[in-house]
Amino acid sequence: MTIEKIFAHLVYPNYKGDQPIPFTSSEVSLSGKLFSMIKEIYEGSPAECNIEISFRSNNQTNIVRDALVDLIKKRTAVEAGVLAERLASKTTMRSKSGLFFVVIGKAQSKDCVLFSRFPTDKAILADDGSGSLNVEFLEKFL
Repeated sequence: MTIEKIFAHLVYPNYKGDQPIPFTSSEVSLSGKLFSMIKEIYEGSPAECNIEISFRSNNQTNIVRDALVDLIKKRTAVEAGVLAERLASKTTMRSKSGLFFVVIGKAQSKDCVLFSRFPTDKAILADDGSGSLNVEFLEKFL
């Protein structure tokens, strides 16, 4: 499995969609610690995230399917952003903001897309550098 592109989007909940919330995005480097973490998730996804997706429509059109097809064809941040906006429009305040990663690659010459969302306001830091394990909960207050 090879990764060709990774896009990251900071997505805010916008379930009601009454006020457009601008989000920021960037393309993630295909090297470094963040890439290594995402690559591990991507390579484990066939076993851990094997989810069949069906698009239901009476006339064979579906805006999410069309956005996904465009993403696979064009492989740009613009197409990934369409899906990030869609996620935001279906995300309630209960979920808070999150980093939405769109990973595009190939597996045995087939196109693969992985979506992964991480919360942005909480993390757990584990440090065993002093000979003992120090575990800390980190929280960003907005």
